[in-house]
Amino acid sequence: MLLFPLERFSSSGKSSCTWNKSYGSYSKQIDRDRITCSPPLPIQCEIVRILDNFTELTAELQEKLTSELTARKKQHEYYRDQLLTFCVREGTDGAVSRTLGEIAKFVYGYTDKAQENGSARFIRITDISEDGTLNPQNAKYVELTEESEKYLLKKGDLLLARTGSTYGKTLYFTSDEPSVYASFLIKIILDNSIIRNRYYWHFSKSSLYWTQAEKLVSKGGQQQFNANAASRITIPVPSLEVQDRIVALLDNFETICSGLNIGLPDEIEARQKQYEYYRNKLLSFKETNI
Repeated sequence: MLLFPLERFSSSGKSSCTWNKSYGSYSKQIDRDRITCSPPLPIQCEIVRILDNFTELTAELQEKLTSELTARKKQHEYYRDQLLTFCVREGTDGAVSRTLGEIAKFVYGYTDKAQENGSARFIRITDISEDGTLNPQNAKYVELTEESEKYLLKKGDLLLARTGSTYGKTLYFTSDEPSVYASFLIKIILDNSIIRNRYYWHFSKSSLYWTQAEKLVSKGGQQQFNANAASRITIPVPSLEVQDRIVALLDNFETICSGLNIGLPDEIEARQKQYEYYRNKLLSFKETNI
């Protein structure tokens, strides 16, 4: 039901439309009696039709944009899995399968209490987003000491979440902010003469990786995915040149999906503001004298 401007009579006998905030509607006051007024029914029906149509169009747009984003993500996942397995399947470019334990070392993180302030960000398992990037929200910190400096990160480092519901997620670190990683994380130090960090990061988001991780994680109590389990992950490893080409392609897909993910809520918000603007225009009436 729509509520429209109502009139307030003045002592001169004239009236004007005013908004009564306490009642959330327009009202007309004559000797303290409130009387509801509205435009003719045909106008009400037309306003309702316009606003209902706008609501339907906004909902339809949101559904289409969400479907487009989902389709792009599925396309990305499909091509990623195909790219990561093609060379090994075909036996070209010197591609081989290696276990992570054969080509990496593992270093557990620093134990300290997270603070609201400090000289370095304290990266925790909750700071790894679903897409394997660093979550900028709810940052915590620690002070840099001779001990904590041993756990400072540099760009391109890989961190593995080893426990809880976030187990198995891998962060590719890109921040310029001084950062120390916490004890529930494991730093993966790869032999870069064999495998690129960025290539492994893309692999860690593939179904090839997660199928293995789900079998290797300990199921008793809180889930644990320690260095021993991670070392048994098998990775398709082509030549460095092929890895670089695969990374370039997958980075491009990441950029496209990220752009859609950012643009989607912005577009929906813009449509909602547009709807509210026209709604307010349709439900607003100039002050008139009777």
